[in-house]
Amino acid sequence: PYIPIMENLKLNYDNVTSIAIAGNSGSGKSYTLTYFLSMLKPLSDLIIIDPKFDTPSRWARENKIPVIHPERNRSKSDFVAEINESLSQTLNIIYKRQEILYDNPRHPFSHLTIVIDEVLALSEGTNKNIKDSFFSLISTDCIVRKSD
Repeated sequence: PYIPIMENLKLNYDNVTSIAIAGNSGSGKSYTLTYFLSMLKPLSDLIIIDPKFDTPSRWARENKIPVIHPERNRSKSDFVAEINESLSQTLNIIYKRQEILYDNPRHPFSHLTIVIDEVLALSEGTNKNIKDSFFSLISTDCIVRKSD
């Protein structure tokens, strides 16, 4: 599956482990993110994490995709703990896939994409242990996906 980036440039999503979108305020990061979400929707299962309860949450609602976002009566640490649980479940899926690939290296899998908007917003005002766990899970996920 290919994602068109611009004229004469396509991204082969089978070869992608990570995508980062960075830029100054007002540079179009949110627009780019919603473009990627629209392109990924038919290609991949999506886990969307939106700590600011902003553009990705609205896109997810319109497209009937679940999203993890803050809730009024919940602490920031509880929110990040929920994210950690989701990331842990994703790692378990990756490990199960690796076991299958050990016996059948050509086994096809559907894509599973984790989308996190504003990663640094998750670390502010969060219990240190929960924050450390979050960054550990993200690091492990990135390392394991490279070997997948």
